[in-house]
Amino acid sequence: MLQTAERLSMTVTYFILEAPDTERLLAEAPNEQHEIVRCPSGHMSVYRRIGDLALEVKHNKKDEKIIWAWISGCVLHKSILAEFEHHGFTGYRLRPATVRFRDGTVSDQYEELVVIGWAGAARPESGIRPTKKCEICHTIRYSAPTDCSQIIDWTSGRVMTSLWFGPCPETFSSRKELPSCY
Repeated sequence: MLQTAERLSMTVTYFILEAPDTERLLAEAPNEQHEIVRCPSGHMSVYRRIGDLALEVKHNKKDEKIIWAWISGCVLHKSILAEFEHHGFTGYRLRPATVRFRDGTVSDQYEELVVIGWAGAARPESGIRPTKKCEICHTIRYSAPTDCSQIIDWTSGRVMTSLWFGPCPETFSSRKELPSCY
């Protein structure tokens, strides 16, 4: 689902991507392989997928513009990527992806969304805070948000382009140049 949230006092339009209401539309990535790197202190410091994203869905809705995976984020149809370009979205890159539908059809009309933009930390009022810091590998773990409406400081014009997977929707800005960090 793509929603638009606009504030009258600002010239920036924010788009919020949300996972579907029904789990039936969520995709699985049954053959995913991961690289795991452990810090010398023993905890996992890197966990990343190896290779391109290959999703399988239990439906034949080939007109879905965004397909969400249980764990691996989402893939976007090439038609919605044209909208991203039209609105001047920044802070992301794309990786190849395929989607296999229930009838066995495989589509290469989707690409994985990888967010690389960063405009600073979430507002303290969001409840997101560091919970663990490793002095050896410098990994920082964060808590889940307690108030998703407080992630963005709407009055400052600053943009959160990082994705918070989990209880909050993903937020993007159509601003061509990101503002200074918090």
